[in-house]
Amino acid sequence: MTCLFGPSKPPAEITWYINGEEAPASYVSPTPPSGDREVISESRLSFALEPPLMSLSVRCVASLSQVHATSSLELIVGEGTSGADFQRILHVPPGQEGPVITGGLPRYYVGDIVDVNCSSARSLDLPQLEWHINDEMARPEFLTPYPPTHYPDGLSSAKLGLQFRVLPEHLRGDEMRLKCTATHSSIITRTSAETLLLGDNHRSSGFHTSDRSGTAVTQVLSSTLNWLLILMYLTKRTVS
Repeated sequence: MTCLFGPSKPPAEITWYINGEEAPASYVSPTPPSGDREVISESRLSFALEPPLMSLSVRCVASLSQVHATSSLELIVGEGTSGADFQRILHVPPGQEGPVITGGLPRYYVGDIVDVNCSSARSLDLPQLEWHINDEMARPEFLTPYPPTHYPDGLSSAKLGLQFRVLPEHLRGDEMRLKCTATHSSIITRTSAETLLLGDNHRSSGFHTSDRSGTAVTQVLSSTLNWLLILMYLTKRTVS
């Protein structure tokens, strides 16, 4: 079976389910996207049918993350001998608050330990936090995730730590850029299901799709996702 979704940017994440359980990774062959443009996400499911199975339910779920708000705070810190103090550059949409970085020092020498934390502004939905060092994504081993903080008014904030040892390549032009980005997004999910009846009366039912999204996401679907498509192809085989 092959599941197609798109075109979209970013690519969708496709998950297969067999009889209600997620398919083993060995059954799935995803096609990695290429380029920096809208692409069709594709995933193939292949496995041997076992004779005891008289019915089989296969489900393809495609999830697409739609970003609706991004804010960031960048610290520019100087090399130890430059004497420059750090700068803060904040990028936020109008009317919103950006993330806060704590723990940074004005200057760093090669060999020093950077130990900083990024906290998002309070909001109803927790954002995804990311750290960048000189515009490059921070390595996973540099990151320290923390549990979210919940407030009495129903709002919450996320927190992500960054810790690493300063190397010569981190100091470019006697400065180093530490950037934390908070991204709010909605997940759009589309499902295609197929039920197979095996044995002498081998046949398959038609597939159907359903939205698993909130009101805000449904509005996005109605206005911008007319191009959304999931196809399922079934190669029939006789099971004796």
